[in-house]
Amino acid sequence: MAKKKVAKKKRAKKKTAKKKAAAMGHFGGVDLADVLRSEGVNEQGIPQVLALIRSLSDAQADENSTLSAPTPAPLNSHSELMVVATAGALLEEKQGWWARTRQAIQSGRARDIDGCRVTFWDLEVIVPGAPRSSFVGRAIHEKATRLHPTESPAIYDAIYEANQNLLPPSLQLAVQTLRLRLEEDRTTREQNNRAASAVTKNLTPRITLLVARLQYAEVQKRGRTGKYHLTDFGRQVFENWPDWHESDANPWVEDEPPTRNADTPTHIT
Repeated sequence: MAKKKVAKKKRAKKKTAKKKAAAMGHFGGVDLADVLRSEGVNEQGIPQVLALIRSLSDAQADENSTLSAPTPAPLNSHSELMVVATAGALLEEKQGWWARTRQAIQSGRARDIDGCRVTFWDLEVIVPGAPRSSFVGRAIHEKATRLHPTESPAIYDAIYEANQNLLPPSLQLAVQTLRLRLEEDRTTREQNNRAASAVTKNLTPRITLLVARLQYAEVQKRGRTGKYHLTDFGRQVFENWPDWHESDANPWVEDEPPTRNADTPTHIT
């Protein structure tokens, strides 16, 4: 009987010591506040963390005790209405934040695309002669998709259709020849071959710029004929750009197309 009383007193002292240590922020000779500071806990948050530890310590010291929970405010009371209003304000603020974020992302993408266009327009003259590579990009945008790529004659036909003066005289004649699609004999076959060769030769460095250097376009090979489509980003860059009638469309004086009307079909000889 005496042994039971002694054991009971020891357990009571141990509980009291734990409660005092938790209340002071110490346990087993360790300053919990210092530990929390060393772990990066904000100084203002330390009292709340210590209170939580104290609650856990109390619950473990007394098996019959339970962690206290905040008592809900009475239904329709001022406190409950304040909680509801605060929650609604937080939700509205969150929705507003997401809307501002989406707007910022869209604005950033637009600036990114505009920046690519300006830079491309300034630097594409590294491929000399007409048409500009940017007009080739727009023509591919209008003629091709990933599932339905287009060939070089269709690309130059699109440029010719939009503004034939974007093409030098030799390519205008080549497009006109390929448009006729005459029944081939020995003469017309040679004319068509020369026209197709002129278009392909002109397109090659422009496609190389769009595909290899900038990755705005991709090439699909089927036999000896190349077929082309734009990448996803390329489609954004060349959507309605550049203007077919851009005043600075032909910076190469020696390649300025003639002012005469070139609608009359003419063959390359």
